[in-house]
Amino acid sequence: MVRKLILRVAVTSSVCALAATGAMTQTTTDTVGLVGVNVVDVESGGVRRNQTIVVSAATGRIVEIAAGAVPKVQPSRTVDATGRFVIPGLWDMHVHTLEPNRENYLAKFIANGVTGVRDMGTQLSNLALANAWRREAGERKRLGPRIYASGPALGTPRRERALPVGSSAEARAAVVTLKSHGADFVKVYSLLSRPAFLSVVDEAKKQGLDVVGHVPVWVTAAEASDAGQKSMEHLYGLLESCSTRESDVRKEVERAAANPDTSEAWGAVVRTTDRLYGTQAQDQTYSAEKCRALFARFVRNRTWHCPTLVLRRAFALRDDAVFTDDPRMKSLPPSVIEAWRNPQADARNRGLTADELRDRRTRLAKESELTGSMHRAGVGILAGTDLGNPYLYPGSSLHDELVLLVRAGLSTRDALRTATLNPARFLALSDSFGTVVQGKVADLVVLDGNPLDDIANTQRIVGVVANGRYLARTELDTLQLPVR
Repeated sequence: MVRKLILRVAVTSSVCALAATGAMTQTTTDTVGLVGVNVVDVESGGVRRNQTIVVSAATGRIVEIAAGAVPKVQPSRTVDATGRFVIPGLWDMHVHTLEPNRENYLAKFIANGVTGVRDMGTQLSNLALANAWRREAGERKRLGPRIYASGPALGTPRRERALPVGSSAEARAAVVTLKSHGADFVKVYSLLSRPAFLSVVDEAKKQGLDVVGHVPVWVTAAEASDAGQKSMEHLYGLLESCSTRESDVRKEVERAAANPDTSEAWGAVVRTTDRLYGTQAQDQTYSAEKCRALFARFVRNRTWHCPTLVLRRAFALRDDAVFTDDPRMKSLPPSVIEAWRNPQADARNRGLTADELRDRRTRLAKESELTGSMHRAGVGILAGTDLGNPYLYPGSSLHDELVLLVRAGLSTRDALRTATLNPARFLALSDSFGTVVQGKVADLVVLDGNPLDDIANTQRIVGVVANGRYLARTELDTLQLPVR
């Protein structure tokens, strides 16, 4: 079970400098009232209009929500939010941020209304960063998203992040190591062997940790769900399971992963599945009946899915000059952009052919369809981006994911839930997060438009409340300044 309320927070040095000058500081006795705001209820899909929300910087909680402009608790500062809309702080449930050179990303999350993230893989030593950021957050020296982290994924080909999992004994020891270093859950990766996967799941249950991540190549999605994997990422394993050629497809993927200890093997797996999924979508081997049975199993087992459609889009549009010349790139370090544009940097993208890019586009369309079908079947969906991959941007790419989820068939309310209510439920934190309710943590986003009318309105941010501290648009713009 995920531990409750592990507050891990970070921000760039530029933000710390602003705080030192008083641009962002509030005394611990400060309260702020958002006056005249319309509260979006992500549970019901309704709107409570003309409310005043009073938040406390001392407790980081919502003190009061009152109709009209005269609350019982008189705030020491008021913000005219007449006609604006407020939603709960957003969560990106699949990021890679626990790297020293990505600390500057975290302030950008706040600038984009993302007040919580789930970090899905880093070196073991980087879990110490989370502890340091949490301590500084408690001292109110840092501002940024709450972070829940896995540490290194088990079964990854990235040696700098790997823990040995070649045997069942090593797999169990790896889980114990993660627990001792403060990991919040265990992430499994595609190249984890079947025996090791089963040992990881069993040991994680003993250690009180949830298992999340990829569906390993040698395990079916149904088997992973039955074993107790709590969330599955990127829709891996689904199209194989929904194919009338399931056995043949699995054999091809397994052959591609024959040497699981290298990044080249992982690149081969990705490119093989791109080809097979593209072919499957075109040659009528997809079985809606098999998918329905699988989705019913996910619902029965309470298995969540984090589709990361925005990642699939980034893979599919690498040859699209309009897509790759995104103005958001200006806010990132030049070294990051250079790596993104280097076709030799990643085995998944090295020497891509026109046919491979076509297959990726076909796969994106099919996985969008799958996401909508899963949602309609009652499978829990989590919004995530896989930040750390090329052409994904801290904070803002989550808004892209919400747009893609609506295009996949979710209503605007249900898309909002994937980044608010659903993460709170998944993390067993519904008592403090996920809705705008008195007594809950004051992580809020103030918008200049109703996201229930148009999900793109989540991008029209005029203010953010992070742990009870209000940041106006001018302060948020400062957090978005380019990193050099």
